[in-house]
Amino acid sequence: MVPQTLLTYRFVQGSMSSQTPRKVLLRLRLRAFERRVLSKWPQFSIWGAGRDGKDFYNNLRPEFRDKVVEFYDIDAKKIKNGYHNIKVKKTYPVRHFSQAKPPLVICVALNRMEEELRANIATLGLKEEVDYYHFT
Repeated sequence: MVPQTLLTYRFVQGSMSSQTPRKVLLRLRLRAFERRVLSKWPQFSIWGAGRDGKDFYNNLRPEFRDKVVEFYDIDAKKIKNGYHNIKVKKTYPVRHFSQAKPPLVICVALNRMEEELRANIATLGLKEEVDYYHFT
């Protein structure tokens, strides 16, 4: 956790950032994340088998996609079905978050269930930027 504000974003109507597609921004941020974090991990798992986790996985470069071990989630249906990626012809187990083992990339939007997510992370005793990074 960072004790001070590092960046303040101000929305301006008509600015380039408002015209840049979400997926383009995702790929740009992901390249930096791959260099700074994922390149140091021999393997990792993704917490979030929904839209954000799948987008994260699908936009990883192949060498980083190959480091993914499994997914975690709270949704019983996702846990039962697993994650089948047709594009790369791979299937991953989706386990309940309580079984999560670091290192993790958490791909769950905070605005949806921030309090519940933080409580779930706390039950596992995980430390941000040591055991996990939150990427949304």
